[in-house]
Amino acid sequence: MLIEASFTAFLATALAAVAIHDFRHMRVPDHFTIAIAMAGTLYWALTSSGLVGPQLFSGATFGGAIWMLRMAHQGFTGRIGLGLGDVKLSAAGAIWLNPVLLPLFLFTASLAGLAYASAMIVAEGGNLRQKRIPFAPFLGASILFCWLLERWP
Repeated sequence: MLIEASFTAFLATALAAVAIHDFRHMRVPDHFTIAIAMAGTLYWALTSSGLVGPQLFSGATFGGAIWMLRMAHQGFTGRIGLGLGDVKLSAAGAIWLNPVLLPLFLFTASLAGLAYASAMIVAEGGNLRQKRIPFAPFLGASILFCWLLERWP
């Protein structure tokens, strides 16, 4: 239980740092993402001998799927709607989570981001077209939510 609590505290702190940085600078620094991915890998190495490989595969596969979503959006709209930092954070988060929870992870992050965008539209008087919205805070909250959901049902 101490290992899970320690890793949960690290994850929460790292994701909070990512959220603050993304809100302030509209980017997710690689060193945060690398630390999150490495800590997730270390967690699985310490707690379960056979899951490191599958968790890394899950992270890479999910990250690839999110990257393809990013490219499809860019192809259809001509705009980049999802930053590479968000793609990498999604992959790092997927290392931490049971692959069964990945649809919930993406759904809750998207729902939270949509709720935030809706609130911004109301606050801005209906005009949000030119405003960029950071997505990493919502990805981070969703990673932590799914992690806690699985750990402490």
